[in-house]
Parts: sequence; structure tokens; C-alpha cells
Amino acid sequence: MRQREEEMRNTNESTNSRVLYLSIFSMLCLLGLAIWQVLFLRNYFKSKKLID
Repeated sequence: MRQREEEMRNTNESTNSRVLYLSIFSMLCLLGLAIWQVLFLRNYFKSKKLID
């Protein structure tokens, strides 16, 4: 019984760490895309002479 609890605990900790890393990766991707979008739109509007 203790061995099964230990295996489940290890599985749970492993899953939690994977979720954490995936969440951090997702947030960094979203931040990168947001920055790229702002820069792209700024350059687009500058080329169309809509902003200075």
C-alpha cells in the first residue's frame, strides 16, 4: 500500500512540474506574440503614414 502511495505521489509531482513548465512556456509564447504584434502593427501603420 505504501509503495502504491509513493508511486502515485511521484506521478502527481511529475505531472505538476510538467504543467508548471507548460504554463510558463505558454505565457512566454503569448508575451512574445503580443510584442511581435505591437511591433508589426506599428511598422504597418507607419508605412501607411497613419502614425508618425
